[in-house]
Amino acid sequence: MSILKFNDEILVLSDSLKVEEVINKVITITSKQLVRFFKKENLSLPVRLKREAFLKVLYEPALLKLKDEKINYEEKILLEHLPALTIYQLTKLLKSFDSDLLNVNYLKELWLNVLHYLLTDEAKEETLLKFIYLKKASKPQKEEIALYNFNLKEVFVDGKNCLEGLGFDDLRLVLYKTINKEDMMNLAKLHQVNIKEKLTIKEATEELLKNALHTKAYYRPLKDESIYEKELEKLVEKREETLTAEEELIAIINNLKDEVKALKEEVKEIQKLEIILIDEED
Repeated sequence: MSILKFNDEILVLSDSLKVEEVINKVITITSKQLVRFFKKENLSLPVRLKREAFLKVLYEPALLKLKDEKINYEEKILLEHLPALTIYQLTKLLKSFDSDLLNVNYLKELWLNVLHYLLTDEAKEETLLKFIYLKKASKPQKEEIALYNFNLKEVFVDGKNCLEGLGFDDLRLVLYKTINKEDMMNLAKLHQVNIKEKLTIKEATEELLKNALHTKAYYRPLKDESIYEKELEKLVEKREETLTAEEELIAIINNLKDEVKALKEEVKEIQKLEIILIDEED
């Protein structure tokens, strides 16, 4: 979750730039153009930036949807375990809400996270400058959100022993508890893996991990099937605790910013008072 806010300003070289203006410009650029930019910069981004954007945007709509008495069982399972889901499942959920507003909010949160990520790494300073001064699209094109995310798959990458934003064992548990056969096969196709329809979800997950381009070098066969006996709620709680900790950190930093701002105002008032006193002495 980004510590930056849309109404913040950032100092770049000698320019003071509004974060909101930077983000509003970036979201007009097509996914393919953005992919070309990051490839040219030889820079990949952590997939967690995507996950954080999804969760922030989907949290409230998910809560509202869960109150709907007509909600089907599969959707209920997904929404109840939102923080534990794969990137594929989160993308599909966002698409299912069919909301232009949610899609735009997701894009804003995503690129806000990216901007914060670039700002906090001095090694990426040159890329940051180029990113901030990317040209706004003259004719913004509306992209279907699932396709947009699929195209950006080349840029937002998993870490070692991770796929879809989850560690291998977490992924095994989440897919076993939440995914149906059709979605399992579609997920595998996204990672260029063909899954035979006769396979169980457990078997299909192993095939995915064993053959996906990103994971096959790190794959080890599952030896302890007790992971499937774990409660998914525990994983949800763990991820919610992580999000809460990040929110608390953000609150602390924002409070510090407010305190610094208040202190600056006090200094200004003191300086004014000193000037008045000097004038009176003269």
